[in-house]
Amino acid sequence: MLKPVLFDLVKEEAVASLATSHKFVDLCSKAARILIEVKWVGKRQQWKTIVQQIQVDIQSYPSHECCETLVFVVVDAARDIPDPRLVEKDLSGQQIIRGRKVDVRVFIVEP
Repeated sequence: MLKPVLFDLVKEEAVASLATSHKFVDLCSKAARILIEVKWVGKRQQWKTIVQQIQVDIQSYPSHECCETLVFVVVDAARDIPDPRLVEKDLSGQQIIRGRKVDVRVFIVEP
C-alpha cells in the first residue's frame, strides 16, 4: 500500500550494528528519509515488552543514514494496551539521538 507514496521502499534494511546486536528495520525509504517498523501484540501483557523494544529501537535506528523520521506501527491484536493514545503520546515526538534530530511517531492500531 505504501509503494505509490514511497516508491523506493525496501524491506528488511540493515541498520549499523551497535555493540554486538545486528538490527534490521522492516521498511526503509531513502528518498523520504523514513524508517518504518511494525510490531505485533498477540498475547496479553506482551505490550510492555513491545514498548521496551521500541525504546531500544529508538536508540539504535538513528545510526542508519536515512533516519530522519522513525515510524512504529503497533498492531494490538490482543487488544491489551490499556491506553493506546497515551502510549503513542509518550513515545512520539522530536528527539536528539547521538547528535541527530529524529522525528519519532508511534501509531497503535487494533485489527
